[in-house]
Amino acid sequence: MEWKSDFIESFVEQGLEQGHVEAKREDVLKVLDLRDLRPTEEQRAQVASSSDLAQLDQWFARSLNATSADEVFTG
Repeated sequence: MEWKSDFIESFVEQGLEQGHVEAKREDVLKVLDLRDLRPTEEQRAQVASSSDLAQLDQWFARSLNATSADEVFTG
């Protein structure tokens, strides 16, 4: 039975990580919109396709103080 627990646990962990990435994508786009930073369609697509949580965290942090969307993505 132990292998079943490990097997199921790995799927649960993967699902949680994917959910965290999706939430961070939404947060980045929400802040960009709320702050009226006007990201381009390419920048929106870049966020939507990213699965790198560290990169998404960086964009989120930058979006809080940036004066333009370009500042968020080029830092």
